Amino acid sequence: MKTNTRDRSGASRSYERSLQDYLAVVVRGKWVIFGVFLGVLALTFVVTKLMDPVYKASCQVLLSTRDPGSTLFGETAWPDRLETITQNELAILNSRTLADSVAMRLLTQQYLDKNRSTIIPIVGPLEGMTDSLAPMEVVSGRLSELIDFDPVRESDVITITAKSKNAVETALIANTFAEAYRDRNIYLSRAKSRAFREFLERQMADKQVSLRQTEQALQAYMERQGIASLDDEAKKVIDQLAELEANRDATNIQLRQLENTLRSYEEQLPQQETNVARMMGEASDPYIRLLQDQIARLEVQRDMAVAQNPSLVGRENVDARVREIDAQIASLRDNLQQRTDDFLRSLTPAESGKAGDATGYLKSVKQKIIETGIEVQALQAKKLALEDVVRQYEGQLDRLPAKSVELARLQRARVSTERIYLMVEEKFNEANITEKSNIGYVEIIERAAVPFAPASPKLLINLAVGILLGLGLGLGIVFMREGLDVRIHSPEDLKRRNFLPLGTVVAMDGEIHRLAGGKAGANGSRKVESRVVTLTFPFSSVAESYRQLRTNLQFSRSGQVPRSMLVTSSIPGEGKSTTVANLAVAFAQAGKNVLLVDADMRMPNLSVDFRVKKEPGLAEYVAGTGRLEEVVQRTQVENLFLVACGQLPPNPAELLGTERMREFVAAVREEFDIVLYDSPPLLAATDPSVISTLVEGTLVVVSAGRTRVEELEQGIEHLERVGANVLGVLVNNFDPHRAYGITYRRVRNRYYSYGSYQRQRATTPPVSKKS
Repeated sequence: MKTNTRDRSGASRSYERSLQDYLAVVVRGKWVIFGVFLGVLALTFVVTKLMDPVYKASCQVLLSTRDPGSTLFGETAWPDRLETITQNELAILNSRTLADSVAMRLLTQQYLDKNRSTIIPIVGPLEGMTDSLAPMEVVSGRLSELIDFDPVRESDVITITAKSKNAVETALIANTFAEAYRDRNIYLSRAKSRAFREFLERQMADKQVSLRQTEQALQAYMERQGIASLDDEAKKVIDQLAELEANRDATNIQLRQLENTLRSYEEQLPQQETNVARMMGEASDPYIRLLQDQIARLEVQRDMAVAQNPSLVGRENVDARVREIDAQIASLRDNLQQRTDDFLRSLTPAESGKAGDATGYLKSVKQKIIETGIEVQALQAKKLALEDVVRQYEGQLDRLPAKSVELARLQRARVSTERIYLMVEEKFNEANITEKSNIGYVEIIERAAVPFAPASPKLLINLAVGILLGLGLGLGIVFMREGLDVRIHSPEDLKRRNFLPLGTVVAMDGEIHRLAGGKAGANGSRKVESRVVTLTFPFSSVAESYRQLRTNLQFSRSGQVPRSMLVTSSIPGEGKSTTVANLAVAFAQAGKNVLLVDADMRMPNLSVDFRVKKEPGLAEYVAGTGRLEEVVQRTQVENLFLVACGQLPPNPAELLGTERMREFVAAVREEFDIVLYDSPPLLAATDPSVISTLVEGTLVVVSAGRTRVEELEQGIEHLERVGANVLGVLVNNFDPHRAYGITYRRVRNRYYSYGSYQRQRATTPPVSKKS
């Protein structure tokens, strides 16, 4: 990421945040990341060990899409639910009804083992109860939390998964669910056949009683009247009438069955479509009704043609008549089918929607209602036609002799009842076989086995998650802390905020202690404080930092060093006095005639650092009690002179703003190559703002890791408000390892190797050519 910045001189700068910057953030916060990582990992391990083991067992059921059963009078198509069957069955599996059924089975079983020593945990008593099992409603609610159903993709298989703290219980719950679901499916699939069988069973019992009664009445009448049999004409009429009545009764039974089927389809409609069933029942087509009536009459005529001439069946005249009627019936049936299809399309137009939605299922049910309604209308027409013919034959029966009429009626009742009884008995046997052979469309293809190992918790998986979570959380904390940190740590922080960094000085104490064990250097006849490292440890990286600062100042204005400079800071303790002292030594070592002025009239310490007299100093000169040659003192450093602070005045700001002070600045600028001024912090006093107007440039010192951005901005604002020339910012107490991480470590090692080599050259005497 690239950030465009502009320094205080107006020059455009560009700062690009590289991967190394982000790596440095990680290195700086490595201990935080490591601590968070270990904490999360330890917490994950402890929590995993404290968690109760949970076992899982699964079984699978297959949903067959074949027709689950047939009706009594021909096949009834399975509703068009191939796309919705899985979703519908999942709803059934998740229903409270099935859960109650499973709960009842578990409560009945009660025990996990055959020895009846361990109660199934899920049916255990409620808290506070020890001598009774949980109610069915409670067990059902517990089941909903322990069971899960998942369809297998691109198949008609559903996986039933149970979980529990007991391994045996998991397999028991999964298998019990599968068994209860299969048994429910078998029961519902047989419901249609069972209803047919029960209906036919009642009809068969009624017809059996009627047959017995008609046989007894016929026998009693024949014995009473002494009649053995009917004549041929009466017998013929009785046979035809009995055949027609048997067909009529069979048609009536079939009609009642279809009416029951129609009602069952109407009950399948959703409650929000309560008016649809009424609309479908009322929907009709007059032309369809007319075709049905004509077909019914032709079918009756065909039956009569065959019944009236049983001895002529197969002869040409009878076969021609029957073929003619069959051709008419076939033509009418084709017209009826076409008309019915058009009628269905008009009532159930194509509906949009996703496959398997409620709209498609509702459409299927509507279509079944209409089709069944049309079949009911056809049977009603056939029934009416048969009743008309029966009335005609009853008229013929009435014209027989009185004795023959009564006998014929009794004979007709017996034959008709016998035929309908035999037909019902045959259909009853078919329905009974159909019911017993219907095993539903749910098959358990794999039963659940008792698991050997718990499904959770998984220690390795949890630890892997803990590792990722710990690293992520640690990195998040480090980067969040970095983003919220408003302190200045590196020159890049200055660049991102449009400040010009002139250099960095690493933390002094640790390196000086490492290089010399705290001992003062041997240069010079007088002892100098160790913080003036440019003199005591000239080959240290700290001293090199000040020399680099000197170089940067030399080239900050096209090679022209400002002859008078103020060194200050925003807040106390940022190292401005140390900086100005070492910078003065660095300029002096470069051959410049340097004057160091201690203008901090609140906490002066330069005289202590260089072991010179505190008085007379700047205060005495500005007050008019001292002369310039008296206040300028020579130090032990060649080319370096010092003006101490002098006696602390009560009003330093006013004293520094006098004309006498201006004269002093002008005088020393003419006499020395470089004049450096020390002053109080910008936010603590107005002294530096006053001095900054008298010098050519001001250097601001910040302490890395301590100075806040807003403090630096306020200090710079004070200087800009008085028109001071801010040369740039020096980052003091800089921690390169924190700022640059691993990269700095390699650079530092190379630099120290180079420094050791330079010190060795400086301390080793030259070898003579003779030796």
